Amino acid sequence: TKKTSPKTPKVSIVIPAYNEESMIAGCLDVLIPQLKRGDEVIVVDNNSTDKTVKIAKKYKVRVLKESRQGQVFAQDTGFAAAKNEIIARIDADTFVMPEWLEAIRSSFKERDVIAATGMVLPRESYFKKGPVLITRLAYESQRLMMGSYLTFGSNCAFRKTAWKAIRNQQMMRSDIWEDVDMGILLSRRGRVHFIKEPLATISVRRLTGSPLTTYPYLFRLTKTYWLWGKKIAAVFSVLERAVLIALGVPFIMIEAMLSIVFGLFRRSR
Repeated sequence: TKKTSPKTPKVSIVIPAYNEESMIAGCLDVLIPQLKRGDEVIVVDNNSTDKTVKIAKKYKVRVLKESRQGQVFAQDTGFAAAKNEIIARIDADTFVMPEWLEAIRSSFKERDVIAATGMVLPRESYFKKGPVLITRLAYESQRLMMGSYLTFGSNCAFRKTAWKAIRNQQMMRSDIWEDVDMGILLSRRGRVHFIKEPLATISVRRLTGSPLTTYPYLFRLTKTYWLWGKKIAAVFSVLERAVLIALGVPFIMIEAMLSIVFGLFRRSR
């Protein structure tokens, strides 16, 4: 029998933000109504030069400053300042559904769960053709490849005690996917619960911008795998992204189809 906790956990939601004046209000508008007594929202400004901070201060949130540039530093500052045992992490362009926070709380009823993550769906019309099934397959294929679900930065949560245990093991560099780095570390310490319902949407602006910014961003995953010694996964991710760039098709479908093939190949060995 799995051990459960009778208490309803309080949650600290951390949102790193850099020049998100067009998104932060929408993010907070759908998040704030879900809060209960004791919950908190922490927006970490990462050197914004637009109206991000001014907009955020209109809401009942804590606004912190992190001068070291990069999401990995901004989230670290937010996590350290969090008052509650459960820390949720979303992006400034994450729009959560009304039942999102309750799903986060429910994920930690079982004491062996140290982290939770869930699907996010793209909001831009070009990407809406990718069905929920394809998105789910992408997450499942990652589980096959890595042996566990990994925390996805746009929609995840974890116990603060678990984060403290891995904090000094993180790479703390802005040229990798910091959520994958953190996710690998967390998955080695306990069970990562997967929230099956798609309870959040994100903007995929980074995948539709200039190649000068899109391509380096995509290949950060390759670097993350390589630095972790996941050589086969790193090589695969290069091929995956090469196909993506060549075909110009939605990222989530390439991620799903190719990752499934690799995941099954890894599972069979």
